[in-house]
Amino acid sequence: MADYIKREDVLEFMRGRLDMQDEYLPIHFIQFVIDEMPAADVRENVKGAWVHLGGDEWLCNACGHVITTEGSWEHPSEDDERNFCENCGADMRKEKG
Repeated sequence: MADYIKREDVLEFMRGRLDMQDEYLPIHFIQFVIDEMPAADVRENVKGAWVHLGGDEWLCNACGHVITTEGSWEHPSEDDERNFCENCGADMRKEKG
């Protein structure tokens, strides 16, 4: 599995380990290389839960998006299509355990 890091964190890490006057690897060159690297297309893994508002309305506690279960009062995560919030992508699956 790949590891993802922030550009700012790499630069700060390198600054702490290199002498700013290092003639072989100046920090400005390192910053240029880091800035030029292509970014990975990743998103934060957000866990959420459906909060029952009453009737057939449910609220995503991660972003506030409201859905309706169209007359059913069953928890939306019982339906595979509702395992993720359609608005923010939060993972709504219940923890097994």
